Amino acid sequence: MLFRSVKVHNRGLDNKEKAVDTELVAMGTEVICLSEEVMDLVIVSGDRDFIPLVNVAHRRHWEVEMAAFTSAYNPSGEMATSVERIVPLDAAFAKIGSHAYEWPIPTT
Repeated sequence: MLFRSVKVHNRGLDNKEKAVDTELVAMGTEVICLSEEVMDLVIVSGDRDFIPLVNVAHRRHWEVEMAAFTSAYNPSGEMATSVERIVPLDAAFAKIGSHAYEWPIPTT
């Protein structure tokens, strides 16, 4: 099952994201509960706000992997200790934002 969706949320008065993590947890829960097979869930965040999603996945016998920069989570924290695997993203940092695609120059 491939679930694609783009949701845009307004920022709060303090210019911080609002409802993004909640939306992702809700969408993830829907995917897990509608899936007819057990799979693995990869959460690309070290944020504790995703623990309810981890719990739903575990109740459905899914394994959960957390991918995050080491500065974004506490290795002995609740999120890190609730998942089966942690994939540090630090080595990928240099690759983020780079691309091989060149935008065509308009000829008009």
